[in-house]
Amino acid sequence: MNDPDALFLDEWQRDLEDKERSEYSDPADEFWTARPALEHIRTYARAVFASPWATLGVVLARVIASTPPYVVLPRLVGGRGSLNLYVGIVGRPGQGKGAADNAGADCIELPAPIFETAIGSGEGIAHLFRRRARNGSLEDIRTAAFLTVGEISTLEALAKRQGSVLMPELRKAWMGEPLGFANADRNKAIPLERHTYRLCVSAGIQPNKAQHLLDDVDAGLPQRVIWLPATDPTAPAVDLDDLPKVPQPMVWSLPDWGSVEYRSGHYVATVCRSAQRSIIERRIGDVRGTNEGDPLDAHAGLSRLKIAAGLGLLDGHAEVTESDWCLSGLVMAESVATRNRVVRAIRRSQRETTRRTAEAEAEKQSIIGKRVAHDKLIETSRRVLEKLATLGSDEWITSGKLRNELRRYRLFFDEAVGTLTAAGHIEAEKFAVNNGSESWRYRLPQQTDHNEK
Repeated sequence: MNDPDALFLDEWQRDLEDKERSEYSDPADEFWTARPALEHIRTYARAVFASPWATLGVVLARVIASTPPYVVLPRLVGGRGSLNLYVGIVGRPGQGKGAADNAGADCIELPAPIFETAIGSGEGIAHLFRRRARNGSLEDIRTAAFLTVGEISTLEALAKRQGSVLMPELRKAWMGEPLGFANADRNKAIPLERHTYRLCVSAGIQPNKAQHLLDDVDAGLPQRVIWLPATDPTAPAVDLDDLPKVPQPMVWSLPDWGSVEYRSGHYVATVCRSAQRSIIERRIGDVRGTNEGDPLDAHAGLSRLKIAAGLGLLDGHAEVTESDWCLSGLVMAESVATRNRVVRAIRRSQRETTRRTAEAEAEKQSIIGKRVAHDKLIETSRRVLEKLATLGSDEWITSGKLRNELRRYRLFFDEAVGTLTAAGHIEAEKFAVNNGSESWRYRLPQQTDHNEK
């Protein structure tokens, strides 16, 4: 049987090719040309042969990671929202996850370096920001961290450790909720209050390894990820003798928070009416139980609002404008399309694997069945010969009587006597019965008397 991973990757590649042929004529041109920063990101990404969408995702995550945690989204649904952003770069090995990470880091110059580290345990997330001093008091280390996940299988391995709380802590951190655990050892208890930290994540997602992440749909982690492709189907052809020039990094600085309302220790970003209406209407449907969309879209409103806020910050303002909200819709559309391609490819791969498994099992059972039938035919033939051997050499036995005496072997009786007769191991003869019909009788072959010759 073919390797399931290979089956999946074939499905993923087929979907990408279908996308290139039909779905994707790059309607996002209007997106990339809407603002100088966006045009810069696409130009830079293509100059270093990276995906513009994936590069944009990394840039937005890095810009948000550079934004203080006291900048929050308004209380549209429930409590205030965090800007914390998770980006998944989707592609086969070698398709450009690392290229997008590097392009996203190099194409923009931030005001200060970001603390970056690989993901670890769930308990360790709070320790990124705070620790216990020698005197037992809590000591703040930093307010922002940028976590990298080279491959989503790493997240799966960490999450499957006994007692792991990684997935729940990531879900809470995306919302900016309190982190940390009560612990008998006071030195290990590191509480982290709501909206006092900034956490952004960039994860590489191999499509055939995404099932574990998607399995967390009921808890809500895949809905919190912005899924962006590592590929660029509409990338222009290049001349090796005239390669595109890599632009200088764009210098980005934090906007002036004076334009943002300050409430109880937080700068609460203003959100345009369109965004408010869309999010609140969606929430009313959730509360009434009338929304029957894809469970993977459960956090679509807040995800889009985070993207809109990131686009606004990238453009130099701290509020979410109508333009930000409109542009964020194109990013979300690309995210949903990328995620759905993964889901479709996984489902097709699973169906193909199931079909091939069923065919292999059927073939196996057929071989076993033939072997068993052959063995039973041999046994029936042996019993026929043994029975005929108990008779005299010239004595016949009718088919009915022989079949009755070998009734345990009746399923293979006809085939056995037919095979034995054709091979000359027994003799068969038709004879007339009392009612005028015909039947068969059998005996062992007559021995030749050499003296008579």
